[in-house]
Amino acid sequence: MATPVAYGDVSALTMTTTYSAQVSDLEFAEAKVSAETAATFVTLAGQHINELSAKTDYDARQINFDATAKQAERSPHNLRLSVVASGPPGSAPAATRPRRSEQPLAA
Repeated sequence: MATPVAYGDVSALTMTTTYSAQVSDLEFAEAKVSAETAATFVTLAGQHINELSAKTDYDARQINFDATAKQAERSPHNLRLSVVASGPPGSAPAATRPRRSEQPLAA
């Protein structure tokens, strides 16, 4: 029996994530992290999504998302977004700003 996952207004019946992280010389600001996530029966921003998959990469203080959502009776939608952390090198990011985004596209 699946145990639902929830945080705030976001929930999923099932979710799995596989990730890897590389931190050289304990320089966490220069860490490289990759993750692949799959979730089913997701509720996000008031939308009910049957399947959601995402590939996320963090490298050189930049986060890249590539996600696909499948809803009943709709075509799959893809979303790609890059976010760059601001602030001096070696410091914790003070804020983030979008670098490039694409509108959802039918697969």
